[in-house]
Amino acid sequence: MGRPKIHLTPEERTLAARRYRAKYYEKNRSMINKKLAMKRQNAITDKLESLSPKKEVALIGQPRQSISGILSRCAGRPRNRDELSKPEACKPKFRSECQLKDALKVIVGGSLRERMKALYKRFLSSGNYSEIYNTLSAVEPIEKEIRSLAFAEGDGMDLESLLFKTIRTVVKVLEDLLLNAMEGTDVSQLERYNRTSLLFVFEESVTSVSIPSCV
Repeated sequence: MGRPKIHLTPEERTLAARRYRAKYYEKNRSMINKKLAMKRQNAITDKLESLSPKKEVALIGQPRQSISGILSRCAGRPRNRDELSKPEACKPKFRSECQLKDALKVIVGGSLRERMKALYKRFLSSGNYSEIYNTLSAVEPIEKEIRSLAFAEGDGMDLESLLFKTIRTVVKVLEDLLLNAMEGTDVSQLERYNRTSLLFVFEESVTSVSIPSCV
């Protein structure tokens, strides 16, 4: 075994890191693709279940209660009437749609299209996908809350709402960008042939989308 090669220049280190990421993705390609496929399949299954009629099953000796009622309960029962009057005594399970809009706007800014273009250009110039990964990691918890709100029983979020469509598109494009980077795609070729990483930019239905703040 020889001594490990020492990369002296920033270009050599960048190239070595890119090759390492490409080897890692090649080695774990099936696992990564399987997780992404399972994630999308679960979303489809959840949507189908939400559209199908549900039968409530009551336990013996227990009154019937909807899932939405269970989710809206407090984690614990206040011990007395004074505690019940405290704001922190009972908190909602999920943030409201307005709060989720504001949280998403903090991450992506006022224009989703411009944010995606900026991420893409910085990736092309540096070949470093850490900012894409960090953005996706920040958006995923918001996506989870939006899906929970959309698929909740009762007065949930409309599946055709702009926010629901927007979060799905943002996550899909970020995942596509990240996979291209992890595959070790030549950024010059990516820029030249305009692969599907720019789906968000060229999708006419959302090119002018912006997330309004709640008043």
